[in-house]
Amino acid sequence: MRIILNTLARSFRDPSGNRRQVISGITADIAAGALVVVTGPSGAGKTTFFNLVSGLLLPDSGTITAAGTELTKLSERDRDQWRAKEVGYIFQTFNLLADLSILDNVVLPHILIGNGAREELEKRAIESLAALGVGDHLRKYPHQLSVGEQQRVAVGRALLLSPRLVIADEPTANLDDASARIVADTILALRGRSTILLASHDGRFAVAKPDLTIALGGEVNHA
Repeated sequence: MRIILNTLARSFRDPSGNRRQVISGITADIAAGALVVVTGPSGAGKTTFFNLVSGLLLPDSGTITAAGTELTKLSERDRDQWRAKEVGYIFQTFNLLADLSILDNVVLPHILIGNGAREELEKRAIESLAALGVGDHLRKYPHQLSVGEQQRVAVGRALLLSPRLVIADEPTANLDDASARIVADTILALRGRSTILLASHDGRFAVAKPDLTIALGGEVNHA
C-alpha cells in the first residue's frame, strides 16, 4: 500500500489550555511494501503519528492518501471500515479482552467486521498462533499468559489476514529476548507484501535496513 503524507500537522490542548504542536509539516511518499521506522524521543508524537496514518485521528491540516484513498475526506465510519479491512495495528498495550479465550481474542474482531467466516479464521489463527509459539494456549485466557505470550497473541490478531498496512508501536518493548525475536521476525517477514510503519528501539529492525526513516521533529530520510 502506497501512502502519501502531505504536510501533516496535529496539535492538542495541554492541561493549562494551551495548544501544543505534536506533529508539524510531515511530508513523505511511502512506497508499497516499504519498511518505515519512525523515530523521536518520548513525547515526540510517534503514537499520534500512527493514529493519524491509521485514520484514528484526523490532522489539523494536511492530507493522508493510502492506496489512492484520501483518508482525510472520509467520514469517521468510513475510516473505521477502511482501517478494519486494511490495517493491522499492534499497540503498545495488548488490548486483549479478559473474558475471551486466546483464540476468540484473535478471531472475533475479524468476524464482527466481516473479514471472513469463523471456520476459516480459526484455521488461520491456529496456524498463526502456532508459528508465534503460543499455539498451546488457544483455550486459555489472557491472565494465564506471560507478558511476552500476550504480545504474541496481539501480533497474531493484528497480522492474521496479512493486512496491506502494518503499524507497530514499540512491538517488542518489555519483552524477553526470545519473545522479541519471534515478534520482530514475524513483522519483518511481511516486508514487501505489507507496508510496515513501526517505532522501536529494537536493534533487529535497524539491522533490517529500513527503506525510510521518519524522525519526528527532524527529516525524512530515504535509504
